Amino acid sequence: MGFLRSKSQIPIWESENNEDLPKALVYVAKIKNQKKLYTIAKNAAFIEVILAAVEKLNKPELVVDLIDERSSYFITREIANRLINKDVIFEVAKTSTNYWAAIISVEKIDDQSLLVDIVNDGVNTIARIKAIDKLKDPYKVDEDIIENIYTDFFSFLNSYNAKNIINNMKLGNFSQIKLAEFLKEHKLDNPDMSIQSINMINNQEILAEIATDSENSYKCVHTEYYTDTNGNENRNEIVYDLRIFAVDKLTDKKLLEKIIDCGSENIVRIAKRRLEWLNSGSDMSYKRWIFKEYGK
Repeated sequence: MGFLRSKSQIPIWESENNEDLPKALVYVAKIKNQKKLYTIAKNAAFIEVILAAVEKLNKPELVVDLIDERSSYFITREIANRLINKDVIFEVAKTSTNYWAAIISVEKIDDQSLLVDIVNDGVNTIARIKAIDKLKDPYKVDEDIIENIYTDFFSFLNSYNAKNIINNMKLGNFSQIKLAEFLKEHKLDNPDMSIQSINMINNQEILAEIATDSENSYKCVHTEYYTDTNGNENRNEIVYDLRIFAVDKLTDKKLLEKIIDCGSENIVRIAKRRLEWLNSGSDMSYKRWIFKEYGK
């Protein structure tokens, strides 16, 4: 089958003219050749045409290549959302280097054996984390494999490239426990990323455990080096207490009351204000106070 061209003599699917969109969709509907569909999805101007071609693709390796080629955050998410072929979904989850496409694909998989396969041999650390959280018993996976995956994950969290993941990825309880342990024992090199990583923890019991830590394990010291006006080199140490940010995420009033009964003085003070806010619903007054006190 030949292909239609737009008025500008480019393939109809590459046209950015709105008038050509219906023609492009009709054309895609007639195509069965997988490589042709891949070419259309790779080069199409309109998302509607891309997705129409994707829905007809059933060769896993072509879909993975397509996702890696079309690196746009919006487009790759839309492609992954449209996938329905089980073999394609599994291949994307296991072999795609695109974080969001792989995560979305893992979310569509419930077969425990497939999830274990992704955990053991997947190429995408973030997708492997998501697969671990979907396992009914993560402890059945080889301990060394689990530790290596989380080591890679925490190394990734040290980079500013991780902000999008931190702000949008939901961790399961297993990964939240691992993250809390890591923040306690090792810290992230970048205090700002440590603070933002707390946002990935939603389990109220874990947050309360962080908040009531009595050994100052969750304090990070960030050293800034600078040269003063006289040319002398100096350093300034800034201490970040991650327990503060854990309290700030607590919504369980009973746990806050426990923190008030047994927490350290500064944490108790914050927990009291947090509880007052929850009881009154005065969001802005609490936010103004926490910002004034801790610059948050």
